[in-house]
Order: sequence, then C-alpha cells, then structure tokens
Amino acid sequence: MMKRKARWLPCILAVVIALGSCAVMAEDTPDTAAGQQSVEKYMEAAQTLAGIGILTQKEVDELTAEGITRGETALLLCRLLGISDYTKNAGGMRFLDVKEAEMAGAVRMLCDLNIISEPADGLFRPQDSLTYQEAVKIMVCLLGYGVKAEVNGGYPVGHLTVASDLKILGKVSRETDGAIAKGGLYQMMFNALDVELMTGLASGNGSYQYITTEGDTLLSKHMDVQMTQGVVSANPFTSLGGGAGVNDGEIEVGGMVFRQGKVNYNHLLGYQVKCYTRMENE
Repeated sequence: MMKRKARWLPCILAVVIALGSCAVMAEDTPDTAAGQQSVEKYMEAAQTLAGIGILTQKEVDELTAEGITRGETALLLCRLLGISDYTKNAGGMRFLDVKEAEMAGAVRMLCDLNIISEPADGLFRPQDSLTYQEAVKIMVCLLGYGVKAEVNGGYPVGHLTVASDLKILGKVSRETDGAIAKGGLYQMMFNALDVELMTGLASGNGSYQYITTEGDTLLSKHMDVQMTQGVVSANPFTSLGGGAGVNDGEIEVGGMVFRQGKVNYNHLLGYQVKCYTRMENE
C-alpha cells in the first residue's frame, strides 16, 4: 500500500523508547550509584538533547558524574530557549561577579525573563556548583510556573511541588552534598521538553491570568521541533500489518512517515517510541 508522502517530510532528530527511563518518576533521594552508573543513567537524555541541537556531541562524549556550575547552567539554559546571541545583553549587568561578556549576557537574559533572581548582595557566584533545589527552581520558572510555585509555598517547597506535578524530576537524583550532577540537569531539561508552557495574559485591571496552550512547549516554541509518540509500524523492509514497508531511509510511527536522518531506527519495529522531528525539504 502506498504510504503518505509530502514534499516536506519530518526528519527524525532523536528517538526515545517510550517505555524506557523517561516514563518513570524517581524519588528525591541521594544518588548512591557509582560514577559510571550515574553517567549511563543520564546518557539517553544527553543523546536526545544532542539530537535536537541543545548539546554538542562533544559534551555528550565528555559527560562525567561531576556537577555543573551556575555559570555553565546559564549558558546552557539560553540554548534551551533557542537564544544564540546574548552577548548584546551584557551591558548594564547588575551582578558584580559576572564580567565575561558571553556569560554576562546569558545571565542578564535569564534575569530579564524572571528565570533567575538578583540576590541582595548582587553576586551571581558563577563558579559555585548548581544545587538540586536551584535546578528545580530555574526549570520551573523557565517553563513559566514560577507564580504557581510561589502560591504553593515559594522556594524551595513550592518549586519542588510544582516540578513533581509537571513530572520533570523523573530519574533526577540529588547528590549527597545537595548538588545536582551535570547529567541530572540534562535529564531535567529532557523531562521538560514536552511540558506545556504557562504564560501570563494581562487583563484590563492590571492583573494577570496564567494559562497553558495545548502543544505550546519548549520544543515547538523555541526549537521548531515536534514530538510524536506511537508504535513504529513500518520500516523499509516490512510493516506490522504484513504489507509493504516504507521507502529506504524512512520509518512509520503512529501512521506518519518520517525520514530517519543520520541514525538508522529500523530495528525499533513494533516499539512504542517518542520521535523528535523537524520538517526538512525532501
């Protein structure tokens, strides 16, 4: 049977088996695993972030069980928001200890977006390790749920409660010193990719109404990436129904045909998967 084709075909950037690690919610307990096990635990999330362009393959290959600094986090969050040129925002930076232009621009951008706040002493402490609670707060605020977190008790309890409700804590462990591993932040970012963003709409009396819009996520708003979940029902060799497969270099997921890109996914026939795709000219 002829499969549906179009001049523009979604190209697969990354595929995750949906019944794998990303679907499981982990408890907030200290991570007792060995360093290598910790790296392996977060590798699927890191590879997916690389596939959609947030991380480089070099960053994935060099992933260790070490933590991540607050300065590194600021640069990474700008990538997650699709912001590439933030050096122009470096002027007039309010933090006294952020001098380097690229980092100053990133921190200023995040501050302007109310993702991070300015402490009373005016210090950002870019070389300090990011803590688990700080990671939760910035991700909740980045997704637009900062006001909801304040209503639920504020930092850190309100942010932890909202993050749990949004299911962005799955597989993420708190280190014994209260920090978060770099891979743990990658996992939290991965978990947040398809969470619907909350936005505030101003009303006539000066108040705001906070709403979510179906399909409005980090992926769709900032990266022009779509997520499709379904069963891989056909590859170039066959289909689950026993009929003809799809063209070379393609697979069918949930009734839609996708180009496979750089990685071959033929072996996933019959698997329930999440596909991250971007439209590309055929």
